[in-house]
Amino acid sequence: MPNLILIKLEPPRRISALSHSLLFSAVLVCLVSFSTPAFSADFTPFQIQNFVARARALGSGSSSNSQEAAQLTSAASLMYKQGNVRESREILSIICNSKYVDCVSLCSLADHYIDQVGETDKVHSGEKLLQRAAKLDPNCGRAWTTLADLAFKDSNLSLALKYSDKSLSVMPKSRMNRLSYMVRASILAQMKRYDEALECVRKAERPAGYRAELWRIKASILENLNRYAEAAAAYRTALSKSKQNKDWMVFQIVRCLEKQNLNKEAIGELGQLIKTNPSDAEAYRIRSAIKTKINDLNGAIADLSKVLELEPTTKSFTERAKLYKRLGKNDLARKDERAAEKLKASPF
Repeated sequence: MPNLILIKLEPPRRISALSHSLLFSAVLVCLVSFSTPAFSADFTPFQIQNFVARARALGSGSSSNSQEAAQLTSAASLMYKQGNVRESREILSIICNSKYVDCVSLCSLADHYIDQVGETDKVHSGEKLLQRAAKLDPNCGRAWTTLADLAFKDSNLSLALKYSDKSLSVMPKSRMNRLSYMVRASILAQMKRYDEALECVRKAERPAGYRAELWRIKASILENLNRYAEAAAAYRTALSKSKQNKDWMVFQIVRCLEKQNLNKEAIGELGQLIKTNPSDAEAYRIRSAIKTKINDLNGAIADLSKVLELEPTTKSFTERAKLYKRLGKNDLARKDERAAEKLKASPF
């Protein structure tokens, strides 16, 4: 399932900050995990079909039992996490259209729609389900938290903050508070209220400090506060706990090191990344720029040459030409300038 970022940062050269949908998806994963089903093992195909049959019986009225509906909702949530999306959605849809509908079933079905990244109509359907859940149970913190995240994703920060306030007010002692504070930190950071955002991170950190996303949010806030050493440390923690977006976090660490004029350390970080991924043209390009800053022109040229092997562009030929000129290698500079002009004139 899911994706969460939150904070707009100036991208490290070509590297852009994670999209809002990233943060959004990661939050949804956590939200689903908080509605713990009464099951632990993966379901067999026979069990899945049995759950679907029981749901259909519930929908037809041949079976009517609130306990049965609650058990089917839990099963459907776990089925969704296991990848049985179609069957999970059918079960939840039946329950949400029955007299046994509740906040949990509505929020669980909303997750199905909201997880369709980029599909506005489906996300809107999920939002309507969440509004219905909040109306049915005004103390449904899960609904308010997800609504806050959706409003944040749509850049409606005032509405996001309003929903966030509601989420925290109805769930003061719930473990869902962790998620509420994570989302609130993102909203406040987007509003440039960094000190308040950092305080929200601290409130979520103790019970949820194992989450890579929380550390990434904290690092982004610290970076916006120009606390680069602390930001780099937080990014490293996020990197150690994350299974994805690792290259992006290395680039963020590098940027924090550059801000502290720790250029050799930044070069070392990029060197480790290149060992892991020798085809990462961006890592070579950034390392070339840093080497240029410390006047290692030959090293910078070597890195740009590797960039041109991987991704020949007008900009890289032009940059290498400038370095050749600084070394007095005018013939090589003119050759690169001609290559740049040729690429610029090419329609492909």
